[in-house]
Amino acid sequence: MIADSLRHEGPAGTDTVTINTVLELHMINPNIYGTSWADWIDVLPPKEALAALHPATIRFGGNDFSRFDPATEQFYVAGGITKPKRALGETMRWFTDSGAEVILQIKVTKRRDEVNLFEKVIEELLKNACPAIKYRINKEVLCKQNSFETYQPEILEDKRVQYVLSWQGSDGYFGEVFHGGWIPREERKYSATGAESALRFLSEMGFPKDNRIVSEGLNALTASGWNRGKSCWNMYDPELGLFGDDIIRAVVFAYFGMEEHESIKQEIQRAFDCLERVNRANAVSEVIEIYRGKNVHKPGFALPWSYHLKLLAFTESWKDPNNLQRLAEYIEHLIGLSPFPDIYIKYKSQLIAPAAIFPKDLKKSLKDFGDKDWFWWFHTFELFARMGIVLKVPALKSQLAELKDILSQGDGFFRIKPKDYCFAKWSVYTGLALEEDWKKNKWMYDLTFRSLLILKYSEEIS
Repeated sequence: MIADSLRHEGPAGTDTVTINTVLELHMINPNIYGTSWADWIDVLPPKEALAALHPATIRFGGNDFSRFDPATEQFYVAGGITKPKRALGETMRWFTDSGAEVILQIKVTKRRDEVNLFEKVIEELLKNACPAIKYRINKEVLCKQNSFETYQPEILEDKRVQYVLSWQGSDGYFGEVFHGGWIPREERKYSATGAESALRFLSEMGFPKDNRIVSEGLNALTASGWNRGKSCWNMYDPELGLFGDDIIRAVVFAYFGMEEHESIKQEIQRAFDCLERVNRANAVSEVIEIYRGKNVHKPGFALPWSYHLKLLAFTESWKDPNNLQRLAEYIEHLIGLSPFPDIYIKYKSQLIAPAAIFPKDLKKSLKDFGDKDWFWWFHTFELFARMGIVLKVPALKSQLAELKDILSQGDGFFRIKPKDYCFAKWSVYTGLALEEDWKKNKWMYDLTFRSLLILKYSEEIS
């Protein structure tokens, strides 16, 4: 226990208050007395001494509350002396009896075996994983200041990277269209090369915004005619559920940590507005109607796109305690509305498939997952983790606990191999595999890396 501060309403000018032979409180300012952070107290101060100070607020706490857990052991040893444990509630009542308000300060420390577990996992990934994973573990998980240029030569050897770089034209623009692109190439009825996919893939491979290739690609998206190959989806009509091309472009810039432009700030506000509107719906049935035998959004109640989640996940300027709490409430409500049916957007007589949020059932237990569930869960849960709301939303907190159990059972590695092409096939929506192939243990490295990101952004590992 640390008696860290006492608000003192006693005689002014008293520099030191002696509680007992163990504890002296020193004046921090005329109203606050306290000990140093290193001054541990192994006995409770006498109530009379506390009452004499007329304390208004007492804060106590510390790094380890084992002294307040008598359930398994009745005693603890300090300084070679065996001492009885006191229940936390008993200790708090000891202070409140003096008339003070008690502020409890707790620092939760990880179990040492859990810390060692992930240390060993990270050690193996840094030794054997692909250069993109090595770079991003150092940068995002370990928070080390390491240069992308150190890893760039090896990353450039990846055939997928070479293929994407071949899309870039002399004006810096990647591919034939904006909203499109498949990596590796896939023959489809629509264009196989696109700026959004290219820049999303490069950001995931670790390319920073100041990389010349990326910088030229982003600059091309600020020029006139940047939305090449546009169609009905690019309209901004939130009443119908069309949120326009500007939000998608804002997300692309956000991938690289760029959110200063006023247009991006506007899209962040629109994302909050969309979630707030849906927060007023009590059931999915309230937001849909039937048209030609299919579900379509009712005007004014369109569900958010996956791009709204991406934008909030990859930006920081909106984050303050109030907005984080608001967003947690909106997401909790959205999860409660799931599972979602297929819902289209009716534009004139045309039905448009929106960039819907997957998984359709956001509260499904991980133990019930099949092969096709894992990609979308990793994809979307990482967004929730980046937002900083996982521990504020019960359903997400429960899924996080399930992930930790899976990792614990796998000695820190994610050892469930899903059969799903979405991991390796990169597009505007799919793709999470940083390893060039999934031979041997490479698939496990990718999914373990994604798990570490989730734990890091959920503040489960420091």
